[in-house]
Amino acid sequence: MNRSNFTLQKYRFLLIALFSCCDLRAADIAWFYALGEDLAAFEKLAGRALRSVTNGSVTMHHYQIGPHKICAAKMGSGCSVTANTAATCLALFPASHVISTGPAGGLHGNEEMGHWIAVNKVIAWQKGKATGGKIVSSENATQTMTLNAKDWPDTPWQQFRAVALASGEAIVCSAEMRDRIAADSGARAVEMNAQGLVSAVAGRAVKVLLLRVVSDHADETAEQDFSAFLQQYDGRGGALVYEIVKAMPGQASEAAGHESLKKLLDGIEDGKEP
Repeated sequence: MNRSNFTLQKYRFLLIALFSCCDLRAADIAWFYALGEDLAAFEKLAGRALRSVTNGSVTMHHYQIGPHKICAAKMGSGCSVTANTAATCLALFPASHVISTGPAGGLHGNEEMGHWIAVNKVIAWQKGKATGGKIVSSENATQTMTLNAKDWPDTPWQQFRAVALASGEAIVCSAEMRDRIAADSGARAVEMNAQGLVSAVAGRAVKVLLLRVVSDHADETAEQDFSAFLQQYDGRGGALVYEIVKAMPGQASEAAGHESLKKLLDGIEDGKEP
């Protein structure tokens, strides 16, 4: 091999190595949902699960959108159940990204039903000490989420307001309790899953996105309001997840990258150094 051919082959090798290292890798996404309507809406867009696997009390549904793999599991009722679901799923499916969708009760009594929020802080409102009619949270009751919009594609969720979310084991159906939680925690909404989920993913190198939809006002009519919400709910959470995964790098950008590589390699084979 003469020096010129050796140089061309060297360029070829370096270009292949460079494109192989580019951030065009497929993502593994764990999706933890609360509402069956979300799963149904997701399957209308993504198709039925390729397979479903049950481990103990946790059933995981596996999908693929382009190069991306998705493992979906229902969180269940309460933070403890959610933590078990998430820990089981992530042990069997080491995800690079975690998405969660579900309902939440508005804590200020004026939130619009069906309004979506993104979560940047989770407060375990039952974790602490109840004294003098006030819940004093323990030091580790608040977990701030690293919600970096750049970690996720530019889809409709980025228009949602990022707020603090109170999370606990109890269903809140009392305006008095609701107002107390709002005052003590500073949160905008309350639900029963997020604290368990963020505890399960703590310490893992994953990107987390929590999305919640206001389903009631956490007062004496919360159960009736939630039922009315479900009757008209279209599973938008599932559609949001599909849109996010569909827009993640590894599809159109990956094809474009491969086309660019092909043109460069063709030029090298024609004897043109880059």
